Amino acid sequence: MCLGTNVFGWTCDEATSFAVLDAYVEAGGNFIDTAAGYGNGRSEQLIARVHGEHSRDFAGFRSEEHTSE
Repeated sequence: MCLGTNVFGWTCDEATSFAVLDAYVEAGGNFIDTAAGYGNGRSEQLIARVHGEHSRDFAGFRSEEHTSE
């Protein structure tokens, strides 16, 4: 199962984002979907901070750069 984080740093404030990520890790989650365009990069910044605290808990990340054509 993968946690999508497109609302982190946008409609989901920092405290709520951390609570969701902590609950996800506590439940055994270890794969996160993120992108530079999510919350103007704020999503990836929040995830990096949480990853620093839980680096051994994650199996992988999926990051995608969104561009406009």
